Amino acid sequence: MTYVSISRGIAFVHVPRNGGSSVRSILRSDDVPEPMSPHRRAKDVIEVIGRVEWDRLESIAVVRDPETWLRSVWRYARATPVHALHRWALVNDFSNFVRGYADHVESEWRSQTAWLVDDCDRIAVRHVLRFESLALDWSRLAVQLGIESELPRSNQSKAADSDEGLTADAAAALYATMREDYERFGYRPPVAVPALQAVARGPEFRTLQLSTFCRSGGAARAAVRLHRGLQRMGVESRMLVSAEAPPTDPTIAEVPPLADDVSRWRVIEKYWIADRRSELSNTWFSLGRPGIDLRDHPWVREADIVHLHWVSGFQSTDDIGQLLRSGKRVVWTLHDEWAYTGGCHFDAGCGRWRVGCRACPQLNADPLGIVDASFDDRLSHLSSGDLTLVCPSEWLAQRVRQSRVFRDRRVEVVPNGIDLGRFHPSLRAAGRTRLGASDADVLVLFAASDANERRKGFSAFAQAMDRCAADPRCAELVGQGRLVPVVLGVPAIWQSLLPRRELGVLADETSIVECIAAADMVVVPSFEDNLPNAAVEGLACGTPVVGFNSGGIPEIVGSDATRWLAPTGDIAALAERIATLANDAALRARLRVDARRRAEERFGESSHGLAMIRLYASLAEAPVRHTVG
Repeated sequence: MTYVSISRGIAFVHVPRNGGSSVRSILRSDDVPEPMSPHRRAKDVIEVIGRVEWDRLESIAVVRDPETWLRSVWRYARATPVHALHRWALVNDFSNFVRGYADHVESEWRSQTAWLVDDCDRIAVRHVLRFESLALDWSRLAVQLGIESELPRSNQSKAADSDEGLTADAAAALYATMREDYERFGYRPPVAVPALQAVARGPEFRTLQLSTFCRSGGAARAAVRLHRGLQRMGVESRMLVSAEAPPTDPTIAEVPPLADDVSRWRVIEKYWIADRRSELSNTWFSLGRPGIDLRDHPWVREADIVHLHWVSGFQSTDDIGQLLRSGKRVVWTLHDEWAYTGGCHFDAGCGRWRVGCRACPQLNADPLGIVDASFDDRLSHLSSGDLTLVCPSEWLAQRVRQSRVFRDRRVEVVPNGIDLGRFHPSLRAAGRTRLGASDADVLVLFAASDANERRKGFSAFAQAMDRCAADPRCAELVGQGRLVPVVLGVPAIWQSLLPRRELGVLADETSIVECIAAADMVVVPSFEDNLPNAAVEGLACGTPVVGFNSGGIPEIVGSDATRWLAPTGDIAALAERIATLANDAALRARLRVDARRRAEERFGESSHGLAMIRLYASLAEAPVRHTVG
């Protein structure tokens, strides 16, 4: 409890988990303190007794290293069933607790600084002691104030420190969350100098994220994750979308194109594109229209950097060109190939975008030359202004550098980040209960928005599972009905004797995480892909990834890519890898640990945010480019 004694001229602001009980036990006296509830902040005490009275007091508080303070909060919450964070702390290791801490607590619990400042955000406490040297600091202060100098032993039964280290991503999140504590109290940050400098520069930038959608599709979710991650690091980030803006978030706004324009372009795309598609591909092919001119939107005018994501239908090539010509610094994260082609989002092996999109093989006919015109629009509108391309995979970056549209542009590789606190192996048991799976069942997951999209490779998955069903090594699993394919997303027709589970489209993210964590492997047999969410989310949930060695998938799997990724299109090799994992529970257990470690090393949300802040900083230091080259 915060202690205030007007007669003794002393106020003690008890910051939780900092040995305050020992100090308060010495300060108790026969006089009656002002009525203070447990753990009152300095500003709350000032409001009760007034600033003049407060300034007469010898005010005292104890702080400690932010990492050990938060570790103590975590340990205490785990050991205390009535604690508001008890359940959450129980199911999360310390790194995970740190990543999500700011989202689970009220503002006064996000840092120690919040307990010590006044309404003007100045430290209002006169004597700030350190927990690490509390006995010595207290004895010196006690002599000065004429009070008892020997502190009783602090109660450490529930707050004992753990030896568990922080991952690099969690360390960055810790510094971003508790930056004020590190700077005001002089503690050594837990991150390297480059990361420290990046976080420190975050508040310099006003950024605006542009995305067609807010929830639908992996690209939209990646954009929102970056938006939230930047905000947690102190960056002013806003977001404009054409649809799906959450009504409760004032930093995300919806700016839909005119309905008549949308209807008109849908008719055009259906007649001249969709109805003329060849058998080469059924992946989305779009002209990116109608778009909307956002140059005069106040958020655009106020932004230092405009960051585009998947913007087809929201920002046309013309609209992007207008942004560039207006002098805005523009960053564009590419989630597919649309930005440098004549309209296809993946080229199905064509490669004509290296020279010019003519006679598109994904269309049976293009009598009006729409694809040619779209490609020429890109050459015209995207050749000027300050534009930096960001690719989540090196595979996509290499193609961007080879493209005729962007070959002279700056291209950076920054893998998308994922919320490692939400996508976590701890939900495995709940997921297997949801799916009605026993410990002996082997769940083989295929996850895609729509299994009917041919490049995602559902046909390869189905054929590989049929091969596994006929593999003698899997005979016992198949005979007992324990080899179970699971399909997440819009299902495709598949005639098979295996007892598969089709989950359909799950809107609730917790349900998605449970299903991914429940699986014994995620199969990603894409024929072409950038950085598929199914693989990244699988790693984060501790689920091993098997698939084809295509696109950016090897970059997700890492050093084990040659072992668990089959040559693209090789069904027999894919089935061999699935069967090997299905018949080795001990191997799967080891790979689950490796998968989670890989996600923490490369795909953390904080790592993504830091990389983007560094990029923003480098752009701010360079002169605005008006032409390419």
